[in-house]
Amino acid sequence: MSTLSPPVALITGATSGIGAATAEVLASAGWALVLLGRRRDRLEDVSQSLVASHNAVIETCMVEQSDQVAFSASLERAAKLGTFRLVVLAAGHGRAYGDLLNSDPTLWPAVINDNLLATVQQVRSSVEALIAKEKARIVVVGSVHSTAPAPSQAIYAAAKHGLRGFLDSVRAESSPAGFPGITLLDPGATNTEFADVANGISPPRVHSLDEWTNRPLTPDQVAAAVAWITTVPDGVDVPSLTIIAQNGR
Repeated sequence: MSTLSPPVALITGATSGIGAATAEVLASAGWALVLLGRRRDRLEDVSQSLVASHNAVIETCMVEQSDQVAFSASLERAAKLGTFRLVVLAAGHGRAYGDLLNSDPTLWPAVINDNLLATVQQVRSSVEALIAKEKARIVVVGSVHSTAPAPSQAIYAAAKHGLRGFLDSVRAESSPAGFPGITLLDPGATNTEFADVANGISPPRVHSLDEWTNRPLTPDQVAAAVAWITTVPDGVDVPSLTIIAQNGR
């Protein structure tokens, strides 16, 4: 077995959907992983599955999206695990479903905070942790609604628009040498738990994914895009990448 340190990735939102699928793809390729999520039982399930399937090196951290102190501590753990090269920010939610006059405004701050402000802070902390590291990249999972309207999800769309504006502006700044590449990955509708938890209630009022689109992406397809971004040569930037399901497939 090689004595070289494995590449290390930190993934938020790793308990399900795109985050969990990304963990699977990277673990199968030999990456060591630090997995973050807010559901301890799901974190342990994902971790145990990856160890059993790929003999992967896994650490887990139960972290709320808004807890920046815990996030920074997780970055430090990743740096000690091997060659820290990648942060995938895949956590987020849309718990404010409904048109303007029917959406619950008490839910709006959490949608903005978790999808925009917390992610902005995580990007800054990740840059500080990865700066000057070879082949370092940050992948921020956004949404096609960073540029397109989202009827009945206006607050969520506002957060995603803001995230694109933030990253575009950071990219336009004068960056020091060794600044990690940052990619905004905007997937179309994806078959995850997003629709099921859009209101945080049971049963959800939100339409099912089948009502949104007959051709959703799978989390594995989005994870494959993340994996592709890690193969881009050092010195090449991928500012943003939008992926949607191909018609008829």
